[in-house]
Amino acid sequence: MRSLIFRLFAPVLVVSLAAQVPEVKERRLNNGFQVLLVERPGTGALHARLMIRAGRADTGALPSAAAEILARTLFRRILPTEVVAGDDLTRLLKQEEGAHEALRLERSRRLRLDLPESSSEELSLGQLHRARMGELRAKVASSSPSDMLENLGITKREMGAEADEMSLAMDLPLASFEPWCRLEQQHFQQLVLARYSIERDIWIEELAKEGQGEKAALSILLGTAFSGHPYAQVFEPGSGRMEGLNWSEFRAYARRILSPERMTLVLVGDLQMEKALRPIQETFGALAPVPEAMGLRQETYWDLSGGPGYRRLQANTTGDPRLLMAWRIPPTNHSDGNALAVLARILGGSKSSRLVRRLEEERGLAGKLSVKVGMPGGRDPSLFLIDAAPAEGHSLAELEEALRGEVLRIQNERFPEEDIHRALRQMEADQLMMQEDAGTLAKALGNAIAQSGDWRQAFRAKDSGRSITADSIQAVAK
Repeated sequence: MRSLIFRLFAPVLVVSLAAQVPEVKERRLNNGFQVLLVERPGTGALHARLMIRAGRADTGALPSAAAEILARTLFRRILPTEVVAGDDLTRLLKQEEGAHEALRLERSRRLRLDLPESSSEELSLGQLHRARMGELRAKVASSSPSDMLENLGITKREMGAEADEMSLAMDLPLASFEPWCRLEQQHFQQLVLARYSIERDIWIEELAKEGQGEKAALSILLGTAFSGHPYAQVFEPGSGRMEGLNWSEFRAYARRILSPERMTLVLVGDLQMEKALRPIQETFGALAPVPEAMGLRQETYWDLSGGPGYRRLQANTTGDPRLLMAWRIPPTNHSDGNALAVLARILGGSKSSRLVRRLEEERGLAGKLSVKVGMPGGRDPSLFLIDAAPAEGHSLAELEEALRGEVLRIQNERFPEEDIHRALRQMEADQLMMQEDAGTLAKALGNAIAQSGDWRQAFRAKDSGRSITADSIQAVAK
């Protein structure tokens, strides 16, 4: 009876898992600003994601954290003084900048001379800088203590920077869409960045509390794998270089980055393209393009066949013992992209995946294990990464030896069809879940644009079942 029921409903299950590509409407304005819209009539809601194709790998000579702090400065709060700035605010920003730099130089002098205690000069400069910061905080919030984004009814706001992009994501009422467009236009045109020093200090405090163990390990890995490439700096640790970055330098960096041809606005919700275009054209369409500046990442093509070869590094960092094994792979839009994604699923996509099952459950060597494809980004050649921690009572050497043995087996043994089909089903399910949530769909579209320039790459897994075979997975693994 059970087999009969399964045969009756199996076709329905297969159809339901066949994720369809949604209708994505696309427009590009004269200044290069791009709009992607997925219409969902009747929902009465709108999710917006403003994506800037310049992330932690695009800061040039500045520390990679500058991208994260820029995202926070732009999008955490918008106060009236940041949209309509007067000369008195600019003057105060320069005074804080001068006090901060003088204090930094005095501290550097003490450390260079190995003096145990702060001098009277350093104490005086510290008091002056605290006073300037107090004045700046009061001035920034003087016109209104409330956030202008909150006043528009914006909720579920998320901001941040990854290797290839920085972004703002949010839900907003339909009635607030046009006012938000106008607010952001004023914000980008003024680009006061009055909250920069505040956000910089918050970030440094967070870094001190959280520690740098995990990012330090990744920084060592990326520095070795991508020597000479911007990806090498994505997780660079330390706050010293950010402390030396003043407001004027930070503002000059932001002006280079925030050009409309590097911006994409992704909208998912109850809004038609015809109605959305008018306010977008009047606001974002009025932003002036910025000429390409030196220091920003250009298109990069690496010949992977000339890689560094096998390297083994051992480093002492804070935190729990950790083993990272990585292989350089092509950019995300390469023809091998689907096969690599399926391989990652087979090896570490779930509790039943191959490496998790072999090293965690059967042999008890790994306390946790994950497999990632496209680390730290996907616009340029990146890494296929196995990240593992030894189980209690086992050493890193034992785990490394076991992993190397499994890798040799993977390269020389044919994958079972069952493992491939399971991975494909997981990817199909992810595609369906991605489209269920407006925020997840917008993020996938934005990431695809940032990494490949084509939003269709967000749905490349849809046709994986037609092209992925045991032979193609084996070829990629080798």
